[in-house]
Amino acid sequence: MRRRIPVLAAAILILAFVPVVARARVGDCITKQGPIGAAFVDCGAGTTYNIVPPGSNGLVNTLDFLQQEAGTGATPAHQQDQEAMYANLLKVAPHLDPADLTKYYKDASFFTNAATAERVETPRPGTVILRDSFGVPHIYGVTRADTEFGSGYASAEDRLFMMDVLRHYGRAKLSEFLGPSPSILAMDCGIAQVAGYSEAELQQQADLLAKKYTKPFHADTSPATTEGQQVTLDGESYVDGVNSYIQAALLDPTKLPAEYPALQIVPQPWKVTDVIATATLVQAIFAIGGGNEVQSSLLYQSLVDRYGPTKGAAMWRDFRSQLDPDAKTSINTNFPYEAVPPTVDPASIAMPLKTPTTNSCDGGPPARSGTSPSATSRSISVPSRRLRTRSGTRATS
Repeated sequence: MRRRIPVLAAAILILAFVPVVARARVGDCITKQGPIGAAFVDCGAGTTYNIVPPGSNGLVNTLDFLQQEAGTGATPAHQQDQEAMYANLLKVAPHLDPADLTKYYKDASFFTNAATAERVETPRPGTVILRDSFGVPHIYGVTRADTEFGSGYASAEDRLFMMDVLRHYGRAKLSEFLGPSPSILAMDCGIAQVAGYSEAELQQQADLLAKKYTKPFHADTSPATTEGQQVTLDGESYVDGVNSYIQAALLDPTKLPAEYPALQIVPQPWKVTDVIATATLVQAIFAIGGGNEVQSSLLYQSLVDRYGPTKGAAMWRDFRSQLDPDAKTSINTNFPYEAVPPTVDPASIAMPLKTPTTNSCDGGPPARSGTSPSATSRSISVPSRRLRTRSGTRATS
């Protein structure tokens, strides 16, 4: 997905679908004019490429699905048109000639010519989405909010069901959405153990943005505000775009992913907390979850309880991966990682307060004869803990 947030230009609205490409170079950059908004500088032409093997279009509606299952339907456009390019890389890697890049990657610069676009969409006045020959959405708006709206609309158009999966997974509620299975319950348990935020905590994170990030911000047509407030406004506009597509899909079955009628459900409205819940998945990999704090704390406590504070702590430090002198290395450059700080703020210490009473993550209570756990009744508990985060202290149970 490509996005550009131009400045309001009333005269350009009259010529909304007559874009111009001005070959006024600034270094290696080119000044371009989109279908709406002001001109902008694109520095990616001829130098920036990408590839998305699954294709840009992730929508398979019910008719597409039934035809494919019957062997009578063609694959929807832009679902496999990049796969061959990517697969052919195996034949030339690692000796790829730069002159042959366009055989294996596609141009990732901004596409602005509505006249040659495969499809032009105007989900609301002030927002235009141009689909290039690969179906990639290039999004333009009269205002920043218009562009964020288009981003949400195009995201839902291409990947609505996947987005729905991720917002449930980020809440450890994927089994409620798709139905329980050992693998899905394990996924829910995994995210609950490292980022088990309640709905109130997700909302708190959204509310804290404006309070915490108060640096002035003013760009494009946005009113003067702060960084935190602008992030909130961007998120709200994005959510409006997602919900606009959902409403369109509920009225037009060709826009609705086949998974919804297959599961006998309809997509529910999007919220800002859905964006945060999805981001939790990334945070769980690279931030708190990536550090494995809860499990590490439990190991520390068990070693101290069994061997005493001196020996137990020494054993725990020996198990840590921090700066392991015996680790194999491939380069000589030193990258210190997870160094122990000279002083530790007592308020930053995160330790489990108690163990869960019973939960599905460790097997849960035995099922009654003739019954099986249901998605709506499963309990996923994690050890109660108090965590010190950037936004303050929070307690979960």
